[in-house]
Amino acid sequence: MTGFAQTAERAEVQTESETFSADLVVAADGIHSTARRLLWPDTPETTFWNYTVWRGIADLDLAAHEGCMTLGADRYLLTMPLTRGRVYWALGAQAEAPGVRYPDEREAVRERVADWHGLVHELLDATPVDRVLHHDITDLDHAPLPTFVNGRIALLGDAAHPMSPDLGQGAGMAIEDAVVLAATLAETGDPVTALARYDLERRPRAQWVAKAAHKNGHDALMGSALSRRLLSLTLRLMSPAVFAKVSARALDRLWGWQPPALPGRLHRTFVNPYVFLTLLLDGVSGRADRICLAV
Repeated sequence: MTGFAQTAERAEVQTESETFSADLVVAADGIHSTARRLLWPDTPETTFWNYTVWRGIADLDLAAHEGCMTLGADRYLLTMPLTRGRVYWALGAQAEAPGVRYPDEREAVRERVADWHGLVHELLDATPVDRVLHHDITDLDHAPLPTFVNGRIALLGDAAHPMSPDLGQGAGMAIEDAVVLAATLAETGDPVTALARYDLERRPRAQWVAKAAHKNGHDALMGSALSRRLLSLTLRLMSPAVFAKVSARALDRLWGWQPPALPGRLHRTFVNPYVFLTLLLDGVSGRADRICLAV
């Protein structure tokens, strides 16, 4: 993808060898989005904020209630039981520079948790080396976009709102984007009007989630020793019932989101990431002859 062009009726995606024309373009090309850079050239690149994360899947059977988070001075480890005797885990840690990689990423994790409790080492022992991923964390918290839309072109997912993983919402926000985009296109025959509505619906929420995720990660890795001790003491004193109630209240704004209805087609509670393209095309049936997805 080398550029875009627009007229009153069409949008074009240009590549080195050909040009694609459509009624609208949806650019979902990820955290280092070429579309974002081309459409908003004055927007800074995503920023590395001295944060890196390793993630893995262990072959270990834990009950759902055994998921936990372990907090260290400049790192944390999250564990989340999955189905079929597997556990997802993630180690977030401070990092001086981006791009540092290790011959054995699992051993790099083990070195950073050498004196931590036994479950951590059980997880690592049960994780094949080829299931360990290592990524540096960047986001746009310092310069959120003024809009997700430029005429007949819309950004979706990480291209629009790159965020840290500290609320577990990166993929979730992209799914929400897709459902709202489909709904707005189903409501009107004018793609420009639909995309303006999409921006109005999605940008405040997605940028709020990105900002909250950034704060969570910053507090976990870079907060003061006093704040970590106070958090640890509070959690130790809190009963499971009280913790569940407090968590539910704190997360209601995040988890309480409901998708808009697709007129005459889908029930309000429908959310399925695997049928976005079908849903999108079906939602505008008879109104748009072609939609171009730039991924």
